[in-house]
Amino acid sequence: MDRSKQKVIDLLVDAHSNEVALIDVLQAHLSMAERGSYRSTVEAHLRETEQHAEKIARRLTRLGYRESMPSMARGAVLNLVKQGLGLTKTPIDLLRGKGDVIEKMLRNAMDEAMTEGFEIGSYDAIEAFALSVGDHETAELAADIRLDEERMFDSLRKEIPALAAQVASSQIAPTQLGTEEPWPGYDELTVEEIVAEIDDSSEALILVLRDYESRNKNRSTILKATERERV
Repeated sequence: MDRSKQKVIDLLVDAHSNEVALIDVLQAHLSMAERGSYRSTVEAHLRETEQHAEKIARRLTRLGYRESMPSMARGAVLNLVKQGLGLTKTPIDLLRGKGDVIEKMLRNAMDEAMTEGFEIGSYDAIEAFALSVGDHETAELAADIRLDEERMFDSLRKEIPALAAQVASSQIAPTQLGTEEPWPGYDELTVEEIVAEIDDSSEALILVLRDYESRNKNRSTILKATERERV
């Protein structure tokens, strides 16, 4: 086997190991995630990661790689993804209070986003190397997976501000919750003006607004506007 083909195989084996390790990580994260958009994102991430591992395994088979896939999975124990995300940790936050669970979800989302960045760089490298040695099939596979990783990275980034806002609210004394206007002059605005502002607000600000509105004027039109599905 020529050296360039062997290098492509080596890069794909590393990528497969990372995907397999990430499957374990995401299963652990999913086991303690509460229902909501973040949990849905993790579920989608897990399905996508399993698909990536399968696609890489098939490509390795076509390239003549002979080591068994279970053996490849065992090799993932020492890889960067597993080390970086601390796979051996147990989600003990399930035994603590609600605030601790949300904080763990926030840390998990940040870790997952970090891993996506690492994987994006890895698939960039695989695509470039494969193109340089004329392996267009591997290059196309790497490019397709990288696009998935980029979309997932964007999805995770949208979850982080909302989770951070929930952590902050869980650490505020009950007597303080809902006492501060979402922004100066909020109480002087009409319902229509507030709804118009919601369209351009961050997820974190919307959470604060929803909490304040529900504890004070509790206007259904405004609360409904805050429940729009994120894109």
